[in-house]
Amino acid sequence: MRSRLFPALALLPALAFLAIVALSACDKSKSEPSKPAAGGTASPPSSAADLGLPAARSTEDERPIQLTDERLDKYMAYRREYNVIVKKLIEDMEKVSKAVDAKTSELGKSATALAGAAKVGETHDAAVKALRGKYGFNEEEDRRLWDAVGAVLGAKTAESPAMQESIKMFRDMQAKGGEEKKSADEFFKNMEASEKEGLEEARKNYGAQCVEVLSKHLKELNELQEESFKTVLGVGAATPK
Repeated sequence: MRSRLFPALALLPALAFLAIVALSACDKSKSEPSKPAAGGTASPPSSAADLGLPAARSTEDERPIQLTDERLDKYMAYRREYNVIVKKLIEDMEKVSKAVDAKTSELGKSATALAGAAKVGETHDAAVKALRGKYGFNEEEDRRLWDAVGAVLGAKTAESPAMQESIKMFRDMQAKGGEEKKSADEFFKNMEASEKEGLEEARKNYGAQCVEVLSKHLKELNELQEESFKTVLGVGAATPK
């Protein structure tokens, strides 16, 4: 299911960052780690929620999300601009990685990685903070609403663009009758049961109102989710719409 891809895809920016920092710890002889350069250690490029990493649950997780169509429109605009920031983060980390590769000494690699990562982190954090202020979403709201989007889209797989070819195939099988129809009927029965179960779980976690609003905007949300995937994977260009 598409929703199960979220955690893995969301980890990619963090993994890219860790790859940069790892360069500073690699010794060609692999005998011992390099010593950090003067000036202190670098901080991660952002908080866990900024990169889509698991965060500690709070009492907010127990409350229904109060969502309206207007609020969702604002959130989708926010997320499109957020994708641009993530794209910039990945590009900046790639530049740091190239700068590290250009250094010939382990000390030079370490200093370049630490300084570059710190600068990228500061720039990213400032951009995210400004964007959240612009649209009025705090970190917790952002995380929970994005999780809710993933839960609803994951439940309603029949609406996913990626599933349309398979659905057409099974519809054709239904029309043929016989054993093929039985197999297709079973497929759709399981899909409906999975959707019902997924939506019930989503209502429990995020509230019936939130699920109802999200379910009315499946096309836009599927497009936004796909755009986010491509941004993290470095496919295409993320630009605000």
